[in-house]
Amino acid sequence: MEDLSVEIQFLEGLRTSMPADLDALRILADDYTQAGRWQEGLNADLELARLCPNDSLVHYNLACSYSLLDQLKESAQALARAIQMPEQLLPGKGGMPRSII
Repeated sequence: MEDLSVEIQFLEGLRTSMPADLDALRILADDYTQAGRWQEGLNADLELARLCPNDSLVHYNLACSYSLLDQLKESAQALARAIQMPEQLLPGKGGMPRSII
């Protein structure tokens, strides 16, 4: 868990100096979720959804973040958006969805 905290601090600093780095934001969103910082993970996923509106994996992860915070209506809506996207972009079809612990 300490390594994850160090990685989160590093990525937060990277996002400050390079806010357009989507890879850093994706990793940060996942790290927040793994660390149990679900609200921060949701905030990162919301930003990713704004920046990558046609990415089904982003919307799938957003649905997961909403569900962790018991926001089930929002979770279902985000999941529906992910499912409606082209098949080649769906998790399990070349993408790697976030695991929920």
